[in-house]
Amino acid sequence: MTETKVVSDQAGQPRSFVCTLYEGHYHLGVGALLNSLYRSGFRGEALIGFRGKLPSWAGAGATVGIRFELPSAPGLGLRFVKIQDRMHFTNYKPTFLLRGFEEFCLGAEVGFYFDPDILVRCGWDFFEKWVEVGVALCEDMFPRMPPTHPHRAEWARHAASAGCQARRQLEGYLNGGLVGLQREHKGFLEIWKKLLDALGPEALTRYKFGGRDHFLSSMDQDMLNATAMTSVEPISVIGPDAMGFFPGANSLMLHAAGSPKPWRKRMLWRTLTLGRRPTMADREFYVHTQHPIRLFSKPAFFFRKLDLRLGCAIGRYLG
Repeated sequence: MTETKVVSDQAGQPRSFVCTLYEGHYHLGVGALLNSLYRSGFRGEALIGFRGKLPSWAGAGATVGIRFELPSAPGLGLRFVKIQDRMHFTNYKPTFLLRGFEEFCLGAEVGFYFDPDILVRCGWDFFEKWVEVGVALCEDMFPRMPPTHPHRAEWARHAASAGCQARRQLEGYLNGGLVGLQREHKGFLEIWKKLLDALGPEALTRYKFGGRDHFLSSMDQDMLNATAMTSVEPISVIGPDAMGFFPGANSLMLHAAGSPKPWRKRMLWRTLTLGRRPTMADREFYVHTQHPIRLFSKPAFFFRKLDLRLGCAIGRYLG
């Protein structure tokens, strides 16, 4: 079992913190995300909100609410936070990021939320420079949404009912998988949370209300877009290439959107029966599963990598 090292909360905090949320098997995505962040050069505190059990990779010494470090990852502080709120995790993002600033990382000047199915590919210094321009945001895989789109009118009406007025026109539709900002811009999070809360507690237990014809088809993202329309804080938006939504793009991150997730896929079976070869996100996931956090035993990793390689090889043959 991996050992852990408890670190005093009184120790000087780095400039930045990151946070993510998981339940169930998504702890594997969290581990790979943390490995990719560490490889990128991130050193600081990672807040991990969860329901259920602590992951086995956290080690026997891991406890809820206490900051600790793994011996294999010096400089990366981990803090697991048990979430009691009933709301769907996707709607809890602004609340958790605000808690990072106001409760756990009082000395940090910069905070980021990452979905647990994202991997970071570029150097961490890029992210810290990014938020100097404005709130860091990325467009979705279907990025275009003109200012005259009827959903925007619905969002503006909802925002007005919550006391927020639309003041900015946007052409793109934003993805909720990444939000980063400086402490001085956390008013953006307060508006995002306010617009979500105004939907009512029962609504927030749901992921969506309907298909793309409904103005709340992806509740957290839709209210994130409404926030970008209404907030006074500056924003800095990068296109869908940032998350690897365009094949072949030299992306900053890879977002394994949709399902199943890379750690749940039987790669060879999917290639042979469905004609779906492993994606770039599938391949990248296995780059980040063993260091500094070890997600799989050596035998398990061997067979998983073999399954991936066979899926890729057959996929190339099938074209």
